Amino acid sequence: MPLMEGTDEEERLRRIDAAAMALHASRAWTAYSAESLARSAWEAREVPNGPMHGLAVSVKDLMDMAGWPTTCGGSRTGEAMALASHDAAFVQMWRRRGAWMVGKTHLNEH
Repeated sequence: MPLMEGTDEEERLRRIDAAAMALHASRAWTAYSAESLARSAWEAREVPNGPMHGLAVSVKDLMDMAGWPTTCGGSRTGEAMALASHDAAFVQMWRRRGAWMVGKTHLNEH
């Protein structure tokens, strides 16, 4: 499912991935996957004129995103976390509008 090599979308994916990896060092992410970002961009091609098409967004780790764990800011390391079976309503809406889902970001558990 790779986007066409040399397209503007391919270049945008590379830039978003580079920015996400820079944020990884700051521990901003609870979960990030370049493959999931690419899949989200691929799926967004179905709505090329959507008002959020190509907009890279992340979701706070309090909300469900299908296929991702939702830890609610908890620090339970080593435990197997259940993956969300569906998107939260606003994530569904963003996807229908063409947004590219980048990953899940931290929140304070206190």
